[in-house]
Amino acid sequence: MAQPRTVARHLCMRDTETFTTTEEAWFWYVQCQIARDDGVRFTAGLGAVARPCEPDDIAREVHRLHRARVLHRAHLEVLGRFGCRLTSLMH
Repeated sequence: MAQPRTVARHLCMRDTETFTTTEEAWFWYVQCQIARDDGVRFTAGLGAVARPCEPDDIAREVHRLHRARVLHRAHLEVLGRFGCRLTSLMH
């Protein structure tokens, strides 16, 4: 049986601000990914707002939910579509 993985976390001394909705968390992840794709390099804990997780944590959770068949292909397509627009409104 596989052992659970443990990863050393960077401890942020600032108070973290949690996301008010899952939508807010998704759009934060997408903005971080767009910046990363544009060449921005991140250092944990140095953002304007301290968050309780890293962007990759959100990506890992989406992948986990997809593997567990909670999120299906259509869900991922909607997340991608709204993420590219940075809005959940249909125009």
